[in-house]
Amino acid sequence: MQIKCFSPSIYRNFVLSTTHATAVDVNAQRNVPQTLLKEHTEPLEAVACHPKQPLIAMGSHSATIKIWDYERKEAICSRVFRPHKQILCITYDPQDFVYLFMMVCFGPSYGSPVKKRAILPASKDDDPNSRYMAYITQDKVGIQILPLDGNPHNSFAMICHSTGVSTLACSYDCTVDMLLLLEDRTALSFHGSSVCQASAALGGKDMLPFYNLLEGGRAGQLFKNQDLDTMETRLVSTRIPLADVPFLMRVLGFYPTEQELEDMQNEVKFSSYAETSNYVTDIDLEEFIKLYVNHRPASGISIQELCNAFQLLGKPDEGSRYSVDRDELLELLQARGEHMTEDDLAECFTTLLGISAEGGNCTESLLESALPSEISMETFATDILGVSAATQELPQEHGHHP
Repeated sequence: MQIKCFSPSIYRNFVLSTTHATAVDVNAQRNVPQTLLKEHTEPLEAVACHPKQPLIAMGSHSATIKIWDYERKEAICSRVFRPHKQILCITYDPQDFVYLFMMVCFGPSYGSPVKKRAILPASKDDDPNSRYMAYITQDKVGIQILPLDGNPHNSFAMICHSTGVSTLACSYDCTVDMLLLLEDRTALSFHGSSVCQASAALGGKDMLPFYNLLEGGRAGQLFKNQDLDTMETRLVSTRIPLADVPFLMRVLGFYPTEQELEDMQNEVKFSSYAETSNYVTDIDLEEFIKLYVNHRPASGISIQELCNAFQLLGKPDEGSRYSVDRDELLELLQARGEHMTEDDLAECFTTLLGISAEGGNCTESLLESALPSEISMETFATDILGVSAATQELPQEHGHHP
């Protein structure tokens, strides 16, 4: 006699690890993965010890920051920032506050990343509230007034030596801001805090430096009257609810991602939590201007970035020009990165192309008729994004860029 035993299917959850130092818990019934642990996958470049607690913060080229308690031998928290953004420097606040959120500040670019930074000790002669941060790049040395707020005049830098700077150290009494060791085996002393103060004074007081960063300045679009012709009483508030910040950013032509919006709102929400233990729920106009100036792209999306993206996603033709299949592009936009729904995708393309569908719905056939079957970088930039052809000039070697 042959006996067959049947048992019901058993779905077991499981944990797997990846080659990118990530542990993932997979719910087999719902087919939903959840990241349990994310470790550094690239070399560590930045490290800073807490001045009073047994904590050490570490940052890596994989855009990961982790805070570790070296007495209890356990991780306190970690955060993965934007991909492909290397973390080169970390420091703790001089007032001993530990901020577990990211603050983005606009700043000048000096041609190479910051190699090392140090907080200068408070000077006995200067204002005790005046604090400075010294830093070096590949060939420059600079001073930054603290706290960071995005004012470009609060930073000063100059070429230190043509062969480059190796490292820096600060004196204990601020009689010398920095001692610099150069690549040609020489040493220099540098005192630049007074120069940085002069630069900040020349840039203007209060909000003037930030107004000058806006298009049109104080007379720009942000401050223009909306020409409302009404005699009705209007209630005008001087505060902006935190929930309305994303809409105002888009009105000004800045379209941040969902992650960028979350970072922006968390920056405001927790800005006073260390001192007051309270969340911030609204901001005034001046605070909004600083938030906008610090978070908007400094130079926008370059044609070189579009070219690199099409080289990665597309296929070359006989003329070495890369193009992407239309259906594949639409699928990538809905499945990779921050996922877009069909409605989001339809709204974006109808707005960019200036088309509309009957009944307000954009069907797949409408997109197929509006978009070519093969989309090149030039077509995407000119016909879809509306970038003028004059800005699309690239160096000859761009076709061989990795």
